[in-house]
Amino acid sequence: MNLFLQTTLSFGQSSVFNQGDDFFQTAMKWMLIACFALYVAFAFVVTRQIKIMRNTLITPFSPVLTTLGYVHLGAAFLCLVFFTLFL
Repeated sequence: MNLFLQTTLSFGQSSVFNQGDDFFQTAMKWMLIACFALYVAFAFVVTRQIKIMRNTLITPFSPVLTTLGYVHLGAAFLCLVFFTLFL
């Protein structure tokens, strides 16, 4: 009986107590991935806004701003890929 209680109530990977924690961790992972997907969409919108601004108002700083926008979009996409693969 004591061995049965130890295996049933153990705090191992298949523990009764850890099932809620596994669900919570999985839910948090998917929420983080969804948040980063929204952030990639935001970075895409920023890039589009920079393009529209560049067509409307031409300044010497426009190429630098365009480059920064694309770097931001690339970094956001790489973060999304990192979280999807390694989280």
